[in-house]
Amino acid sequence: MGRGYNKGPAVQAVDGAQVLNLDENDPEDILQNEKEKLKQEFEEQRDRLYKEREREMELVREQLERMKTERDEWQQKHKEMEDEKKRLESQRLEEVLRQQREEH
Repeated sequence: MGRGYNKGPAVQAVDGAQVLNLDENDPEDILQNEKEKLKQEFEEQRDRLYKEREREMELVREQLERMKTERDEWQQKHKEMEDEKKRLESQRLEEVLRQQREEH
């Protein structure tokens, strides 16, 4: 029959679809149970860390997008200021030329 038969009270541990009949007094079963617990703890911690890393990466992506938007806005404002400066210089030059023509 299965493991743990006639060895005393049986303990069942479920790991996914696998069901193990473990004897709580059998050192091999205790070791197997501890290995399963450690494996599960490791997988949970790995999954938790993975999710935390994904959240951090999403925050970094969002921050990068904000920075790109700010850069684009700054570049647009800078371009507008340069265009306005050129327009004013041109207007001033036209004014100076007009005054010179009027004086002659």
